[in-house]
Amino acid sequence: MLVLYPETVLEHDTLIARISNNNITFISAKNPYWNQNGKMFLDPDGARIVLSHLRIKK
Repeated sequence: MLVLYPETVLEHDTLIARISNNNITFISAKNPYWNQNGKMFLDPDGARIVLSHLRIKK
């Protein structure tokens, strides 16, 4: 599993939009922590990737 931490809300929202626009489906994580603190999807090779909002500077 790879966790990505975008630095800004704009970067986070842009990544979410780009992933959604490319017909990639977000999935439910096996660990509920990531369901609350990020969004998980599978890359084309089947690796789980999480986009987390936890480190966004406010």
